[in-house]
Amino acid sequence: MKDFSYLKRSVYSGLTFFMTVLILSIGYATIGNTWISPSTLEVGTGSGLTANTWNSLLSNFNNLDSRLLNFSFSGGNIGIGNTNPSAKLSVTGDIIGNAQVFKAYMSTNFSKAANWEKLPFDTIAYNALQGIFDTTNNRFTASRAGYYQISMAWYSATSATGTPRYGFSVLKNGIGVQISGGTYTSGDTPFAPCISIVYLNGTTDYIELYMFSAITSVLTGGDSEYGMHWYMNYLGN
Repeated sequence: MKDFSYLKRSVYSGLTFFMTVLILSIGYATIGNTWISPSTLEVGTGSGLTANTWNSLLSNFNNLDSRLLNFSFSGGNIGIGNTNPSAKLSVTGDIIGNAQVFKAYMSTNFSKAANWEKLPFDTIAYNALQGIFDTTNNRFTASRAGYYQISMAWYSATSATGTPRYGFSVLKNGIGVQISGGTYTSGDTPFAPCISIVYLNGTTDYIELYMFSAITSVLTGGDSEYGMHWYMNYLGN
């Protein structure tokens, strides 16, 4: 004859199973669109659990279970769309996310004096980064901490003979972190690009772009292939 403790364990096991099914079924609302609304599964006091309600709960549970078949777990790794993940997160298929990019340019030609000078970028082509571009002070201040890739594309309508030099510099908080340069050519000069990766703290760090020229030159404005462009994209934290 089974004692009372056995009966209690049986009741508790049944309740645990039922509540697990119920919670998973309701929780599925966050990841699927074929679940059955809990409002349609309500039963009155003392009316008991109907077959339709129970079957609906099981249907939700089975639907959730089929979704989880897309995931795999192995050695601390998680796979999506594959059964043998080789990294902490291994995804087979396309990943769609929000672009984290920025582009600004100078709206008009800029007469560059023969010295170091901040470049007056004053027009935003697009800004999908978490940050603010100040068109008055020509600087970008990030509002999200992490690493940013910064690149510049330049063009000058100035031609020169000999070896007059030019250079570009990325400044973080007024201090140079990257410089590139070259010499003007006898025809129009497409400048060498300057590319840098910089960590920004997401609160006070800002970026500015400077240029040096050994001669007075004219930098091409406008958002065309010959324009002066400033690009940034967020790499991660």
